[in-house]
Amino acid sequence: MSTELKRRYIKGENIFWIGLVLLTTIALSIGYFFTIKNSAGKGCALDMAYVVTQHLVFAMIALAAGVFNMKSIQADSNSKIVMKYKTKRRLWFIQGICSCISAFTVGAMVTLIALLNGYCIFGRFYNWESRQSFYRYTLLNVGVDYVVSMPPVLIIIISWTMTSLLFLMTFLLGMLVNNITRSFSAAIVFMVIVSGADSFIPCFYSRLNLYLSNFTSPSQCFIKIGIVIVINIVLFIVGFLIAPFREYYDKEV
Repeated sequence: MSTELKRRYIKGENIFWIGLVLLTTIALSIGYFFTIKNSAGKGCALDMAYVVTQHLVFAMIALAAGVFNMKSIQADSNSKIVMKYKTKRRLWFIQGICSCISAFTVGAMVTLIALLNGYCIFGRFYNWESRQSFYRYTLLNVGVDYVVSMPPVLIIIISWTMTSLLFLMTFLLGMLVNNITRSFSAAIVFMVIVSGADSFIPCFYSRLNLYLSNFTSPSQCFIKIGIVIVINIVLFIVGFLIAPFREYYDKEV
């Protein structure tokens, strides 16, 4: 598996795309947080890790990550690669495993960058138990009682898990559209449309992602994570079933 990961992801071009993902994380998280800061309390690093999952921000980060993954597996369209794996379903299976590892790796990078970014700006890692915190003010604005029921480490793990699963969903959708349309460009356009629509109307990522109010109850977080896991499993199975019908004629690396 390490060989498969290196062939797809350890490339000079991918350094640009992963750098774009991280720079997008920094720029949009700062911009979004200071847009809402006027009506909120004091921020902390953990707030920034939350902000990168929210409306207008996550859709753009997911788009950059989705393009990164599609560029990484583009060479798999070569018919010689398909012959190497014996069957197209086996190729889809390997692509899915590699995309899963990639999603959780990129998710970890985005979460870590957001935390470091937040700490550099606010000089504190965690203050959700403070009466002056961004967390408390935000919950009060939506009429939720101020309750911190999880330790910071668990909050970070949950945020990373959800971010990674949503990245994986983006990757699988792009791969699925690519298989159905037999067009790499169509997959990119599809991800642009989904990300663009979600930036204006909460219809995709914004519906699935976690909100601060969810962190008042671990069960709410786990339910949402479970829903996204099921969606990913369905997308993987659909892709596995239609994989044999894809053609690879006249494809070059």
